[in-house]
Amino acid sequence: MKKNNIEIMKTAKCVVVCYNANGCADVFPCKVIVKDSIDAGNHYEVIRDEAYELGYENPMVVATEDDPLFKYFLNSVDWNDVHEIDTI
Repeated sequence: MKKNNIEIMKTAKCVVVCYNANGCADVFPCKVIVKDSIDAGNHYEVIRDEAYELGYENPMVVATEDDPLFKYFLNSVDWNDVHEIDTI
């Protein structure tokens, strides 16, 4: 989305429900920098790739602020102290 020819960016809170390197079920909270108009859900793939690079394993389910699953985690995470991913 552009406003006065300036690309609008936003930071979205996300969680990835997955397995950690020890094979245990885990949750990876993160924030992702995206264009305000998120197109085609490409940020989900970037988030999964980043989680994998950090040692998390499949299967992975990504939930962003707009997803019903996310509401469960909203107040359970210190959002000032999570990994930040730039999709730009």
